[in-house]
Amino acid sequence: MGKWHYDKKIAVQTAMHETTITAIALEAKMHSDAVIERMKSAQRTAATLDTEYSGKLKHALNENDRLRRSLVNGDKRLQFAKADLATCELSASRNTGSGSVGDGAEIRFSTEAGQLIYDIRGGIISDQTKLDYWQTRAIKLEKQCRLVP
Repeated sequence: MGKWHYDKKIAVQTAMHETTITAIALEAKMHSDAVIERMKSAQRTAATLDTEYSGKLKHALNENDRLRRSLVNGDKRLQFAKADLATCELSASRNTGSGSVGDGAEIRFSTEAGQLIYDIRGGIISDQTKLDYWQTRAIKLEKQCRLVP
């Protein structure tokens, strides 16, 4: 009777152990499936952001190139209105004359200087778009990848 009693206890313990192991494995699979889905979702979000910001950057740089070509072709001239930096008012708005040439309300640049300005502008556009992209990516992906929402 002693051997039968211990065999039964061992069988019960083995069944309980198998049930516990199965539950642990199921919980681990559910957790890893959730992590994999979060990762896939984050990858989809990253791909969407890549496409969106690549398009924005391409559009802005194309516009900058169009303006630069207009300057080179002589279709347009680059000029800036003088500004009173202390009050942030344009000088042109204070000149109420007839708008004759040489009223001192604007600064004109040579074509070469204008091209340099558009080159600098293109770099600024590129840098700003990339910064916006990385900030948005970090914020959105951090929210998606957070373990505890």
